[in-house]
Amino acid sequence: AESSIKLERSLFNVVRIDSASFFCRRVDGGRTVQERFIISNGKESSNHSMDVLNEYKVQPGDDINILNAAYCYNSERDILIEAPMYLNYLNAYSLKDSSTGATLFQGDEASTVTSVKKRGRRNRVTMYHQVVSYKDYFAALYEGRSHRQTIQFYDWELSPLASLELDKDINSFDLDLKRGVLYTLNYETDEVWYYDISKF
Repeated sequence: AESSIKLERSLFNVVRIDSASFFCRRVDGGRTVQERFIISNGKESSNHSMDVLNEYKVQPGDDINILNAAYCYNSERDILIEAPMYLNYLNAYSLKDSSTGATLFQGDEASTVTSVKKRGRRNRVTMYHQVVSYKDYFAALYEGRSHRQTIQFYDWELSPLASLELDKDINSFDLDLKRGVLYTLNYETDEVWYYDISKF
């Protein structure tokens, strides 16, 4: 029989781990941190990787959205990928084993919450729009300071596999691996494009 699990409406970036466990984020009461934690059978917990990342915060009154990120999870490998929207790195860590974790930086130096704040909202640079999980790898929609969007492919140890530069601005994508087709979507224009990547 199926069972229903009620989660707080304030939670976001919810990722299902198993039938009774979820990775979640929520904004703390002071609106300075987007807390990461696991809720399992109604009980909350976190591991070392989450605790370290939960130390990243904004000052009271600052824009909490600086801490936004996209997520995907491979349950077989127990690896969560975290792709910050405005910070130029990827985090990979286990939800069950706190000794497993890695970070990959884009560019010569890591951006910080302070450096993003200094740019102001209008000049803020979007780094990652989306990450999507596949069996042997994951794909990330990256933009960065060049403002040229690419889909980056990595294995689950954050080793780069390939990169596909796009000719149109998009917000979302997915791969049809059987047909060898890349589908992309632009939310602002409601336009969908598809590309033949059978030889990619």
